[in-house]
Amino acid sequence: EVEVEAFENLKQIKDKINKYYSKVEITLILTDLHGEINQISKGTIDNYFSEVRKLSKKYGFKSIYLSKIYSNNNWNLKFIKQELEEKPVLWWKKFRLNKELIKSANKHHFGKDKQKGAKLYAITSKYDAEFVEKFFSDSIFFTYNSSKWQKILPNLPTIYLYGVGKEKNTKPWHITINH
Repeated sequence: EVEVEAFENLKQIKDKINKYYSKVEITLILTDLHGEINQISKGTIDNYFSEVRKLSKKYGFKSIYLSKIYSNNNWNLKFIKQELEEKPVLWWKKFRLNKELIKSANKHHFGKDKQKGAKLYAITSKYDAEFVEKFFSDSIFFTYNSSKWQKILPNLPTIYLYGVGKEKNTKPWHITINH
C-alpha cells in the first residue's frame, strides 16, 4: 500500500530530525476540500481519510482536515465558488499555472467541467496557503508538489518529497483514489 510507504518515509525523516531537535511533530493536512472540488464522492473521501487518520495515529502523527482549518477562518467552498463567479474573464489567462492545473484536472477531476475544477482549485489554493501559513506559522511545510507549484503553496520553509510506489512523481492519494 502506497500510503504505508509514504508514512514510513515520513517517520524516517522525523526520526532523523529528532536526533537534533526534540519534540518534532508531523501534522498531516487531510485535504478533504480538494476531494470535494474534484467531485470525488463524500463516501470515498471519508473512507480514505478515515484510513489515513488510523495510519497517522499508528505512526505518531497528528492530522487535521483542511475543512477544519477553513472553518477556523470562517471560510468554506461556497465563498470560493462565489469568488469564481465574480472573477473577471481574463484572470485565468493571466494565472501562471493554468495549463498545469488543467492537465491535473483532466486526470483527477471527476466532474464534467474540468476547466471549472481547475479554476476552483486555483482559488482554493490561494486560501489554503493563507490559512495554512497562519495555522502553522512556525512550521516546515512538506509537499509532494514540485517547486513549480510554489506560487500556490504556503509561504513557509518547504521540503519537497518524492512520491511513492512505481510512480515517484505521483502523490500517494492520487494512486489510491484514481486506480
